[in-house]
Amino acid sequence: MIQLRKATFSDSWHLVRELKASLRAGVQVERQRFRGRVWYLLTDPFRNEFFRISEEAYSLVGRLRKDKTIDEVWKACMEADADSAPGQEETIDLLSRLGQANLLQSNLPGNAEKILGARLRKKERMWKAQFANFLFVKIPLFNPDSLLSGCLPIARIVFRPVGVLLWCLVVLFGVGIAIQDWERLSDQGQGILSPGNLPWLYAVSVGLKLIHELAHGIVTRYFGGTVPKCGVLWMVLAPLPFVDASSSWAFRRRRERMLVAASGMLAELFVAGVATILWRYLDGQVLDAVCYNTMIMASVVTLFFNANPLLKFDGYYLISDWLQIPNLQERSKRRIRYLVERYAFRREEALDSAGDAIEGRWLCVYGMAASTYRVFLLF
Repeated sequence: MIQLRKATFSDSWHLVRELKASLRAGVQVERQRFRGRVWYLLTDPFRNEFFRISEEAYSLVGRLRKDKTIDEVWKACMEADADSAPGQEETIDLLSRLGQANLLQSNLPGNAEKILGARLRKKERMWKAQFANFLFVKIPLFNPDSLLSGCLPIARIVFRPVGVLLWCLVVLFGVGIAIQDWERLSDQGQGILSPGNLPWLYAVSVGLKLIHELAHGIVTRYFGGTVPKCGVLWMVLAPLPFVDASSSWAFRRRRERMLVAASGMLAELFVAGVATILWRYLDGQVLDAVCYNTMIMASVVTLFFNANPLLKFDGYYLISDWLQIPNLQERSKRRIRYLVERYAFRREEALDSAGDAIEGRWLCVYGMAASTYRVFLLF
């Protein structure tokens, strides 16, 4: 995602000014609104990739045509609105990122192609990144769309008043049992990391992760999105299931995007409630171990990790939509860097990523909190 800002003329402009470029056929454009500002989401449905740009950036991208040079498009933007139109440096940067995302088609000669990066070997970069980050590897296996379509009746029941009421009753009943039997819970929790309990802990984690990801996929399909792939996520050499629900980013309604982000946690909390009830009223050594581990993994772990907005899991996407600040993590880093450059090093040309004063405060608070929390996790 790019938020363009005014820049000076570029020395490299002569290499791109006579080129002709346009968005690839099939690229879809979705108009979204965050905090009263308009953003555009460029979607490639075949690759299931997304690229969000600001309204100022789209004023240039929307004018790209096969029969117009980049210089002609840029001048048209300047004539329409010189104050908000991107400068030459920003235009090159924007076209470069669009080229890297394979969203552009153009007549690029060799030297300009190096600048715009329109045909970078994306798969090669992805494999190198996976090799460098071998503790976090995604292996796609198949397209689960037909399977999830068959599960849509579940979503239709859940989003009805009776489904919401059932969820609330189960979760509240489970919380009441946990409070009532707190001493027994605490005593049993002392052996949760014992060698004999670790196989149960891992088996429960895989099962809960499967339910979590299935909930993401079903809710995404319920609201009209697509789930093109699912597979195995090797996280710290432990295999866990995953689904690709990124098409939900294109949903226009904030409520729908937030429900997709929260669906996995809501499903786990429901399972935690059911497990708590079974743990309290049924006997059996194996059942007791399974239910207790499920309670811990589906409640405590879910709330401390998945719901934590300072980590880039479900809670992060929830707070990003709630605050209506897209790409919260990256822009908060840029906001902190701007403050340091502007006030510590007195750089007048430092660029701010915030759209207004309120957004700037949120970015600053989130950036400092997330950085502090990462240091805390490290220690």
